[in-house]
Formats: sequence, structure tokens, C-alpha cells
Amino acid sequence: KLIPDDGWPDHALELFLSWLACHDTNNRVDTMTIGAGEREGRVVCPLIRKLHCSLTHGIGRSGNIADIQPKALGSSMLACLANEFALHAIREIGVTSCKAALVVPICTGMALSLCMGSWRRQRPEAKYVVWLRVDQKSCFKSIFHAGFEPIIVDPVRDGDALVTDIETVNRILEQRAKQILCVLSTTSCFAPRSPDSLEAISGICQLYEVPHVVNNAYGLQSEECVRRLVAGRAAGRIDAFVQSLDKNFQVPVGGAIIGAFKQSTIKTIAQFYPGRASCVPSRDLVLTLLHQGRRGLLQSYDTQK
Repeated sequence: KLIPDDGWPDHALELFLSWLACHDTNNRVDTMTIGAGEREGRVVCPLIRKLHCSLTHGIGRSGNIADIQPKALGSSMLACLANEFALHAIREIGVTSCKAALVVPICTGMALSLCMGSWRRQRPEAKYVVWLRVDQKSCFKSIFHAGFEPIIVDPVRDGDALVTDIETVNRILEQRAKQILCVLSTTSCFAPRSPDSLEAISGICQLYEVPHVVNNAYGLQSEECVRRLVAGRAAGRIDAFVQSLDKNFQVPVGGAIIGAFKQSTIKTIAQFYPGRASCVPSRDLVLTLLHQGRRGLLQSYDTQK
């Protein structure tokens, strides 16, 4: 369940992937595949089968992306490894108090939306999300996609930087806490906007018992963003933080990691995901981390810094 210290050679990665694929029912040689169901891993184009290494079942079951699929034990093992590797990587990078991680085959904005949607039942009166403005469309649109309206809090000027307007956030939550689904803050952003003050926001969210989700899109590669996540958790409430796979782990676009400081939070989010999912982002993350190894991952982050 841990990333190996040293990376694997390419032939070992290929053998490992082939071994996993052999555990999916459509690839087994000791049984005859009837193919009567709607999810039998059928692929008509040989090139597509080759591109996916015969892992064509996907991951999860109808009601939970984290459930084991009996027809696809190899793909399910791959998904479990991806979640465990993601958690190990997050801890190694510096967020040591992270308790669970979920790899999802959607990008950062959609992953934020998934988090917000999963909290709807917990807060039936909520209609709004307090959004600490950052001029990036994805996180803004994620609020509408989840079915909520944004309450926009503009940053305030502090010298040459734009920083979090803590007083306004506190006033909104004090007056309308029950109507607020969550606060959506951001760590990774472009100057002159500074990363949000997660310590102050987390304290306010804990005081008024309002969930707090952090858009940490490419923040794992930043010591400052990691420091703010850790400090925010220590100071108060951070329910989930979302980061992109491609920006932080150099894999193709298409996946994100949802991290949380409680396992129950990840369980709720996983159960909210409708239907099954592609295993491609999970596969790419596992292969990349096996290729790099723990030392290689940390060395690449040191080089980037």
C-alpha cells in the first residue's frame, strides 16, 4: 500500500499491469466468458484494447466508486492502490495529518462539485457557497454545477498583494450559517492574488460549523500551499482539499485527488459518485509513482522548487 522507495523498470511495470488485467473476468483463461451482461469488458477495436492494456471494466460499482467490482478484481486492485498511493504521496509531500484520499476520473472543478454535492443532505437548508474570488472559471462553475449559488467575497488589497477578506467571511457565516453549504477557498493562484488564509478561514468555519473545501489545484508542489493546508487543519476545519493529477504528478489530464482529514468524509464523497468510472487516471497515477518511486517523487519536487 506504500510507494516503493525506488522506481521500477519498464518491463516490471508491464508485467504488473498484465498480471492485474488477468484478474478481470474478460481476460481470464481458466473460464469461458459468456458476455451476457452489459458490463463484460467488451472492446471491438484491438488498438483500443491494447491502449487500455485489456483493463476495460472500469472501477467501482453502480452506487460507489470505491466499491470492489467482482467482475473486475484486477481493475479494483488498481483503484485501491491508486487511493493508497495518493494518500502516501500527500503525506510524504508534507500533509502528514491527511487520513484518506480518493482518485476520481474528473478534473479539479468537477471534483470540487462532487464534494459540494455530497454534503447536500447534511445541510438541507443550504443554498449558497461562500466563494473567495479567484479569476479562474473552473472553481466558479463548479458551484453552479453542484446546484448552488455563489456568494462572492472579493480579496482586499494589502500592499502589493490581494489577500482574504476575513471580516466579510466571518460576517456572512455569522448571519447566514444555515444557508451556507460550505466555504470554497483557494491555495494555488497567480499573483497579485495571494493564497487564502486557511488558518483564519478554518477557524471561522469551525466556529459556525460550516464545511470548508480547498481548491488546491496545483498546490502539492508548493511548500507554501502545503504549509497553509497543514496550518489550516491545525487551526480549525478543512473538510476536503482537491488537487489535479496532471499538474502535480505529470500524468495526462483527466483526474484529481480528493484528500480529507477524516475517512468518513471520503466515504461520503465516494458514495455520492453516480455510476462506475474509468480506471485510466488511477492506472496512470499508479504507474507513474511505481516508475518514480518515493525517492524519485520527492526529488522531482525538490528540483521543481
